[in-house]
Amino acid sequence: RLSDEGILIAKIASSVLAAFAGFILLVTMTQVGLNIANRGSGLLMFPLGQLLAVLILDLLLCMLLSCAGVLVSLRASSVREATQKLTVAFMIVSGGMLFAVLSLPREWTALLRDWLAGSSAVWLVTLAVVVLTALNAAVYALARAKFRRARLILDWAASSYDDPYATLQINVDALDVSHAHQMSRGRNIGVAVIETGVDAQH
Repeated sequence: RLSDEGILIAKIASSVLAAFAGFILLVTMTQVGLNIANRGSGLLMFPLGQLLAVLILDLLLCMLLSCAGVLVSLRASSVREATQKLTVAFMIVSGGMLFAVLSLPREWTALLRDWLAGSSAVWLVTLAVVVLTALNAAVYALARAKFRRARLILDWAASSYDDPYATLQINVDALDVSHAHQMSRGRNIGVAVIETGVDAQH
């Protein structure tokens, strides 16, 4: 039986691996497409340094979104609700950051542009890695403090059973019935009940 932290790490790791694998597939398809479109010009490759930087930043961003997703799922009664909340939160944060940048005075925008132009790419990537790592550590610590196996079971039970009182049945939680039902619900299984009849005098 996995501990709470083991389940938390497994949930985050599975989300990160799925998203990161999708990004690598996208990069690979882009590379193949560029070479097909420019065949005859030799083998075209992304610069190794830039590719590594993008992969590292994408991995850290996937970890951040996965940790945030766990936090959101603890306050959602279903996967659909958790997805909706995470999508709205992401749109608000990204839109807010874009609006804040566009709302800066022209003098500040010019200073920011000059600062970015004068900074080396290595320094900017390092700064981004440090910021994302700090955010990951903070969000993971919060997810670790809030995450409870029992809450996960109750949320799953509430959204999976057509019973408004599912979360009140402590025997279901104690026997881990909801976990067993994720694998099988006994379909096509015959159950024999030994019955000797009704005692009308009982």
